[in-house]
Amino acid sequence: MVDALPGGTLGQLILLSETDALPGATTTWLVGNEETEHAYVLGGDGALSATVVETLEGILGGR
Repeated sequence: MVDALPGGTLGQLILLSETDALPGATTTWLVGNEETEHAYVLGGDGALSATVVETLEGILGGR
């Protein structure tokens, strides 16, 4: 399991989320940045719910 803080060593932008919902500001940023094609979800089921992962897939899918 990888925590978000050491996840910064991946050399990528880190976007934090609440467990059960992607914050509005994060959603807006992802929608507005077409060059963002994928996301690494760190922390497992205890960090993010399936709803958040599905929201990310919906935003980034097809890019």
